[in-house]
Amino acid sequence: MIKTIALSGSASPDSMNYKGLQLLSKHCAFDVDSLANYDIPVINSNASDGVVPQEVDRLITKLYDYDQFVFAVPEMTGQMGAAFKNFLDWLVTLAHNIHSAEKQLCC
Repeated sequence: MIKTIALSGSASPDSMNYKGLQLLSKHCAFDVDSLANYDIPVINSNASDGVVPQEVDRLITKLYDYDQFVFAVPEMTGQMGAAFKNFLDWLVTLAHNIHSAEKQLCC
């Protein structure tokens, strides 16, 4: 069985993105999580050295348990929200390969 996680890209624990995913999960088979559940600091590195905060590693490790990802990303002035962009920047720094031939990305 394919395991799917839906991640709210908002830092707000009361975000509409998170609420929408929770509502949708009643009709679709996926787990729901939010960036608000992780204390991810603002990235301050240009290095792809793999050194990341523990909370970032905790979230990335959790994502490895899933086959598919759904990201609910808030839109701020025509761009993705800062919390989600920060998370993506940490992914690059960590240099994890969470998107392989066996993984699917749904945005």
